[in-house]
Amino acid sequence: YKKYMLFSFLFFIASVLIGVFSQWQDPDFANLILGPGYVNMTVENIEKGDPMAVYKDSDEAPMLFFISSNNLKVDIFTFISGIFGCLGTLYIILQNGIMVGVFQYFFIERGLFFESATTIWLHGTLEMSAMIIAGGAGLILGCSLLFPGSYRRIDSLMRGGMDALKIIIALLPVTMVAAIIESYLTRYTDMPDYVNLTVIVLSGLFIIWYFFYYPFRVHKKMNKITDGED
Repeated sequence: YKKYMLFSFLFFIASVLIGVFSQWQDPDFANLILGPGYVNMTVENIEKGDPMAVYKDSDEAPMLFFISSNNLKVDIFTFISGIFGCLGTLYIILQNGIMVGVFQYFFIERGLFFESATTIWLHGTLEMSAMIIAGGAGLILGCSLLFPGSYRRIDSLMRGGMDALKIIIALLPVTMVAAIIESYLTRYTDMPDYVNLTVIVLSGLFIIWYFFYYPFRVHKKMNKITDGED
């Protein structure tokens, strides 16, 4: 299923670039995507000298509950929406990608790229990776329905659906860890940059190892065992 994951990733990147371009062309575009209340609050925080103060507004436990439940819902909806011929999944990826692009470029416009990036992607590396992989699972579900190949359509849907469901189950702990980082760690915006960068790099390496490299190794090992038995 590598091609589905790759397509989900590239579609997300394209969506982020759409968000960046739209915000670049129209500085008021953020009001449409993020909401005027959120934008005004962020501008006030920037003027106060604490642009990332939004991550400090709530206590840790309520924030963890809200973020984890919302992100789990997004991942599951991204997956399930694939049943609508992949269109539902692509719409959710597009929506979230544009939002990320607008949000990040909003800070770039104000000369806060590095400070915002090291804060946002502290939790966002796992969070957005999970959404992209959930998008890949949604595409697996949709394509198994659209392109059954030599299987009956219902059989193809069941096979693809079960494989995609395994991916979603594997994502749930990742989404929870991302919510824990956002609730308990991201609020410390004065942490040294090397700490933030270390967490971001380790998060990215974990995603690559667990969801791409490790399955490749297992698949290769299983093929060797099968060849030996043959």
